[in-house]
Parts: sequence; C-alpha cells; structure tokens
Amino acid sequence: MSVNEKILKNLQKKYPANALQKLLKLPKDVSLDQLSSAVRSAFRKAVGNEDIWLNEIYKDHVIAYSSIDARYYKIPFSIDGADIKFDFSRKVEVVRCWKEVESK
Repeated sequence: MSVNEKILKNLQKKYPANALQKLLKLPKDVSLDQLSSAVRSAFRKAVGNEDIWLNEIYKDHVIAYSSIDARYYKIPFSIDGADIKFDFSRKVEVVRCWKEVESK
C-alpha cells in the first residue's frame, strides 16, 4: 500500500463518507480537480507574469517555486465564496527534505 493510499484510508476511518470533502469543507458538487484548477488559475492571476510556479496545493497554503531566486515558498491562501486570496505578505521560504527509506 502506497503512502497516499494509507493517508486516504486513515482519512476514511476518521471521516467515513466523503472524507476529503469533509476535511476540506467542499460542497459535494465541487471535485478536487475543480478546486485544484481554481486555485492554480487564481494563483496565476495573482502573480501575473512573474517567474513563480505553483507546485503543491494544501488545505490552507500552497508551495510555489520562484525561478527568479531559485527558492520555494509556502504561501497561505483562503477561499471566501468564489474568491481565492493569497497572502503574499506571509510567504515563508521552505525547503524540501529528502531522507532515505529504511530497508526491510
């Protein structure tokens, strides 16, 4: 079982029906793909033509890569109705941590 499958299984135990929708508080008629597309589109509009790319979307923040300074940033966002707002004033530089997998 993959890590993602384990996470989903644990969520389904905690939230038996529509686990991810409950976790994210999404309306039942909004898919995760629709949410991802909306966040990505809003991010692109918010940054304009800057060389910053959205890499990951989490419940309350995104991880973006800036090719200007070759760094990753955690940027909080919120959804209010149909508006998706990013709080660039609270962006924080982050790094991806790689660690070895323990062999069996």
